[in-house]
Amino acid sequence: MNPEKALSRLTAKTGGLDVNVRSTDNTSLSGSDIAYALGGLNQFESNLILYKYAQADDSLYARLLPDWYERVRVACLREGWGKHRKIPDNRLVLLAQATLDEFVGDSLCRKCNGIGSVRTLDKIEVCRTCEGNRIQAWSSARRARSCAMDSHNFRKLWKTRYRSTLGRLINIEQYALSEVKRRLG
Repeated sequence: MNPEKALSRLTAKTGGLDVNVRSTDNTSLSGSDIAYALGGLNQFESNLILYKYAQADDSLYARLLPDWYERVRVACLREGWGKHRKIPDNRLVLLAQATLDEFVGDSLCRKCNGIGSVRTLDKIEVCRTCEGNRIQAWSSARRARSCAMDSHNFRKLWKTRYRSTLGRLINIEQYALSEVKRRLG
């Protein structure tokens, strides 16, 4: 069973499964199935998956952002990003907000059509454009604007930090989806 397809059938209003929609493989999931599948995740992971796949409202985003900011702040300290000069909190808030917005964005990668892999002459490889995460990456200029920085300083100081932070979200999603898949059998 594909957990992404199952989770895409969640409704934003109820947080439950839309019982009128059937998957292409003729499987049916009840709301209790989804609750059980998400039960193995912590609150942040569960909310992140619901927000991305159920297109939930802004109230869930408002709960996600402070928790994500705190995770970014801790990572910043752990990785020594502000070793020479303290990074202002507003910069970290913008980084957290921008990466979360890009992560839940709805524009699929144009190269792989949102699949995450491309077929070459003799094998299937991870899409190099989206790095397998299926989402059309924002341009460096758009990322800089979302962090309220000019493109030069963004590329010089923040590009790797941004990619690292976005990568954390992608890793959380991959873990959460594998957990959902394991629990749904």
